[in-house]
Amino acid sequence: MKKIISIVIILTILLCSCVNAPVSAFEKNGDVYTTDIGALIDEQPIKSYNYQDHTYICAEDLRGYGFDVDWNNELRTLSIEKNNSIDRTSLSKDEINILKSDIPLYTKIAEVYSTDIKTYLSGELTEACNIDGKTLIQLSALNKYGYVEYDDNSRLAKLNTVKYQLDNAFETAENKTELVLGNGITYYGQTKNGVPHGIGKRFDKSVMSEFPGTISDMEYLGYFTEGTENGFYYESGTEEYTIGSYIAKDEYITFGNKELGDNLGFQHSYSTYHFRPTVNDSTTSTIDRRDGFIRSAVIDSSYLYGINVSDLSVINNGDLNVSKCDYLPKFDRFGTNNYSEISVIDENDNLYTAPFSTDSYKNAVYRRRNILDGNYSENWLLAKDNKLYIKTSNDDTEDVCTVENAVSASYQNYIDTDGTLWEDVGYGYKKIDSNVKQFSGQSYVIYLKNDGSVWTYRSAPGPGSEWIDKKDYSAPVKRADNAMSVATDGNTYYYIKQDGSLWGFGASYGGQLGYIETYSFETYDYLSSMYNYTSPVKLGDGFINVKAANNVCYALKSDGSLWGAGENEYGHILTGSDEKNVLNMVKIADDVKDFAGGSSIIYIIKTDGSLLYRGKPYYRSMVNGEYKNTIFSDFTRCDAVYEPVQ
Repeated sequence: MKKIISIVIILTILLCSCVNAPVSAFEKNGDVYTTDIGALIDEQPIKSYNYQDHTYICAEDLRGYGFDVDWNNELRTLSIEKNNSIDRTSLSKDEINILKSDIPLYTKIAEVYSTDIKTYLSGELTEACNIDGKTLIQLSALNKYGYVEYDDNSRLAKLNTVKYQLDNAFETAENKTELVLGNGITYYGQTKNGVPHGIGKRFDKSVMSEFPGTISDMEYLGYFTEGTENGFYYESGTEEYTIGSYIAKDEYITFGNKELGDNLGFQHSYSTYHFRPTVNDSTTSTIDRRDGFIRSAVIDSSYLYGINVSDLSVINNGDLNVSKCDYLPKFDRFGTNNYSEISVIDENDNLYTAPFSTDSYKNAVYRRRNILDGNYSENWLLAKDNKLYIKTSNDDTEDVCTVENAVSASYQNYIDTDGTLWEDVGYGYKKIDSNVKQFSGQSYVIYLKNDGSVWTYRSAPGPGSEWIDKKDYSAPVKRADNAMSVATDGNTYYYIKQDGSLWGFGASYGGQLGYIETYSFETYDYLSSMYNYTSPVKLGDGFINVKAANNVCYALKSDGSLWGAGENEYGHILTGSDEKNVLNMVKIADDVKDFAGGSSIIYIIKTDGSLLYRGKPYYRSMVNGEYKNTIFSDFTRCDAVYEPVQ
């Protein structure tokens, strides 16, 4: 199978069109053949060709490797310019994992014809050839942009543009000084007030304290601002360490632009073995350097590009086609939550438990991949293939599939692909209604139908099913029309109409409906307390999404602003205020993509994918034998994510 895949990749993918430039039918100048010489630009594999016994690449492919490539149809010119800020991409894992032994060597790919198309490298005319609408240029012609190296043993041709530019800047820099920074770290370069400032090199030959005997040998070349790394950089080095029976040597290369964010840029880690140990973060820090790395691979010259990338050593669910990598994943949405047991899903559909969930103190913890929705702490997961699973252990191989056609779900209910709402009644699923678009809650449920109508029901008949106005609502009851979003916490019910107006009905124990209902636990009569609150109350305009927490209403406006009302004991709604209850919707944050929360804490995902929280964690999390009850008065970014190798 691997040989079949490899041959298909060589004979078909390499033949795919990569330019819109028209072909001119002129005289034939030769043929292009397959090659076992792999080509890399800044450590990223790029498709390579053999023409006249030289290594060629497709000029248009350079768009994914830090170059602008512009076609001018009127002038019939192809112009190539270096662009350090452009997003970079890479070949897929299958395209990289091509064995040299599987390549049909010196197999004709295409015929080369003369062309009237002119190709320019930063304004200078360069030789190029045309094959079936593609422009090929010799890799060595790019030596004006970087170091061109050829390794005859591994048969790899490389272009290094990042280090080339930094070396030139470093060599021409003036007033360079040597500094001893301590702990085996020295610096040579430009300085200001006795600290690195400008361009320079930092040499690190330290011994890591967390793993005794771990030796680092690293060189960092880049820009500094008053002692802080800030700007374009290139870092390479090795680490050797021993943990128990594990003995490993890692080689890595990272480069990017620190001005875009810490650890932002293309990063690589080459290891002497595949299965790198991950140490439990509850006992010591992890040694897995793959956080934020585009790939972790094993150097193996039997592969076309000299590296072997395996599923177990690639993050982002095996996807190498990412433009930038950050230390933290970019989060996309929250899973359906109950109280403060929050699950959060990144843009690659990996599910994490959010900070301050029961077993997730401070850090978002990776749990599952290929997730559409779910709540890890409530033991249910909805996969991207619409299968609904029950989690029985921390190992995803033990998850049990209960439904195969769900499009949305919660702990007790789900909507199938036909729009039918079902409820788990203990001995199987019971049909509730058809043509359902969205629902919220468990036991006490509100749902939205395709026609915009809003309905409620109480799950199983029996004591308490005479709900709100002392009628039996074990069967669905219509509440409103022309709605687009619904939510409930089991006590209060919300819906947003098509005109953006937000409405709520039910109990208002926290003031979320504009008034506070008080009651005594000793004389509490649920039915009587709910009796007078069946009429919807308008809460505001301009909303597009609403979610309910215990005695709190959160709602998002079309401009990205998040608003809330209700219990405010810990300042999660209105920070810096002594108000224990907020009786009107107030702005909580701007630039919000998604949100979730409880009666004491609010989580938001910003449009840049960052995860932040404010308030007091619902669960008192134990750390080193002590319960921590920190109240976060300002929004705090999730500062660490742990992702197992598996």
